[in-house]
Amino acid sequence: MTVHLSTLEKILSLKWSTVAVQYRLIKAVRTHPQEATKLLKGVKVGSNIPGLTTQAVYYHTDGQQPDLHLYANPQDTIAFDLEGHDTFGKLIIQVNNLPCDDAAAEVQQHLQSLAAEQPHVTQ
Repeated sequence: MTVHLSTLEKILSLKWSTVAVQYRLIKAVRTHPQEATKLLKGVKVGSNIPGLTTQAVYYHTDGQQPDLHLYANPQDTIAFDLEGHDTFGKLIIQVNNLPCDDAAAEVQQHLQSLAAEQPHVTQ
């Protein structure tokens, strides 16, 4: 999965490239995550203009990997909880061409089909 940032998103988030995530690193997909509306998200690098846009990386003081937030409306977001990604612990994004519930369902379906393809080891 690749998250492509517009030029404005790159400038506001101070993240200059696309974000690539292998599907096997996605541990959970959630819609309307509480992190999107939470006031204290961590140490922010980027922009958060309430009611307009959030394009930022939030660093945690407890040693967790940072979270990337890219959205205009926190109610239309999807959170991807990652495990083993080299940069981020979570991606919280807004999908512009689908309702977030539909987009999350598509990703879940793809993850389930990948899991079904994996050979199962029995003992």
